Amino acid sequence: MNKLSMYNLLDDPDFHHLVYPLRKSDYLLLEEKIVSQNAADPVVIWECTIIDGFERYQICREHNIAFCVADKFFPTRDDVIAWVCRTQLQRKGLPVEMRKYLVGTLFEAETAIRGSDPGRRVRRKLPADVHLPGTPYIDDPPLSPTALARKIGTEFHLAWNTVLKYRTYAAAINAIRQKVPDVAPSILSGQYKVSHDYIEVLSSLTPSQIETFISRTQNMQMPFVRYKNSREEIQVFIDTVNSAPSTFPPSVKDMPEFDPDAEITAITLTIPTWVRSIDRIQASCDLRSASLQAKQKLIHALQALQQSTNTILDALKED
Repeated sequence: MNKLSMYNLLDDPDFHHLVYPLRKSDYLLLEEKIVSQNAADPVVIWECTIIDGFERYQICREHNIAFCVADKFFPTRDDVIAWVCRTQLQRKGLPVEMRKYLVGTLFEAETAIRGSDPGRRVRRKLPADVHLPGTPYIDDPPLSPTALARKIGTEFHLAWNTVLKYRTYAAAINAIRQKVPDVAPSILSGQYKVSHDYIEVLSSLTPSQIETFISRTQNMQMPFVRYKNSREEIQVFIDTVNSAPSTFPPSVKDMPEFDPDAEITAITLTIPTWVRSIDRIQASCDLRSASLQAKQKLIHALQALQQSTNTILDALKED
């Protein structure tokens, strides 16, 4: 641990957004404690970059209070991300959305560290006497995605398929953050309640569509936008885009962000929702007790879906 000083440290967004911010009241209590004692707990760093203690660093700098740092060794950024995720997951009172995001991000980091693909494995350059918690040596066997999900699930009392589900959730949040940075924190804090299925759909929208969605939900004049409201608003976007693409004409600002894969990506993210709905009906519905009219309507709808699916599959195979 280094001595007290006024360090100039780096703030990396990839690490910072993994740390859930203190509530305003808790921040003020921490500030009062540090100022009154003229001291703070060490700020944890990796290669002069903060990985824990962002608020302590900010308070000390604002009030010109010297502080010490705890310099940790990690061989790669993925190891840092894994450590930050595990540290944050030990905190009490984290919103459910933030916990899901941290578990999904942890899985992605661990995949890069010790995934099943040898080409993605990172060479470990740890000193002989150093073994970081949760960090494998280079001779540790690779793990398949399922085995890794089971390992993380056991650690945090989750089913392995839930861990994989949280991985897609984290990817969707990152996609939203890239398009509209201010929206992701509102979702992770629980201010905007968006279900797992619809968070994937929301991530496929353009920046202007996401901004319009947020603007409309803010106009509901509620402190927290609930699942039902966000689901209805996103469904409006889906229906509008499918029926009248011209409703969201690309602006000059959006033109550089044109993505030829956007339509395919959107439907790829939506299809799992259909599959889960069908699986849910098979598992929970007694088809024999349903009316003949209802079953006939479902048959026609599934046949139309099957025909459209076969058509696009044939087109993809031709390419």
